[in-house]
Amino acid sequence: VWLKPTDFRNDQVSFRAYARGGASLASPAEFLNASLSTSLVGVAGVGGLSPIDLDKVMAGRIARASPFIDNYTHGISGSGTPGDLEAALQLVYLSFTAPNQDATAFDLMKSRMAATLANQAQSPGSVFSERVRSLATMDHYSVRRMRSDDLDRLDADRMRAFYAERFKNAADFTFFFVGAFTVDEVTPLLTTYLASLPSTGRAESRGVDMNLRFPETVQ
Repeated sequence: VWLKPTDFRNDQVSFRAYARGGASLASPAEFLNASLSTSLVGVAGVGGLSPIDLDKVMAGRIARASPFIDNYTHGISGSGTPGDLEAALQLVYLSFTAPNQDATAFDLMKSRMAATLANQAQSPGSVFSERVRSLATMDHYSVRRMRSDDLDRLDADRMRAFYAERFKNAADFTFFFVGAFTVDEVTPLLTTYLASLPSTGRAESRGVDMNLRFPETVQ
């Protein structure tokens, strides 16, 4: 954990944690499910609480924490006021240890995506940008825009399994905190909510080169 106390803004603490690996650790066939696994957690909630429940519990507090999975890194980012930092760290702990497994959340996520993708092919700008992307990346699977027919490839169990694999070992992660706190004030919170995360005691995740390259010849 890296700490940088600052004094130019007295109402905010921001943090970010990352580990190497991300969606690059998934096979091409599993990449789509892997890259959307944190989206499923976002719709399902954590700690037995749905996003609506969490909004009620967090009413009056300014605190957030959101997991992410990028191509080569995965982690969690968030922020809170100094007084609500503990609530944000509680969300971090739950995101690591207790993502909800709710079948209705998966259906809801698919329905929302279906609505978004339905008219995509009817947009000239969307079709043009997708063609440019395809040429510039040699149609690499990691940056291909999702289409409506991809919805049938989504699998909730595979999403949950990939998420659990990425967040099962806290030793993979480096945390950074910046904002209005002192080291003495924040250390007990970090001891409670970060030091207690499941860990093997050694970092294990490493990114895999997905061979995403710009074309060397005219396409």
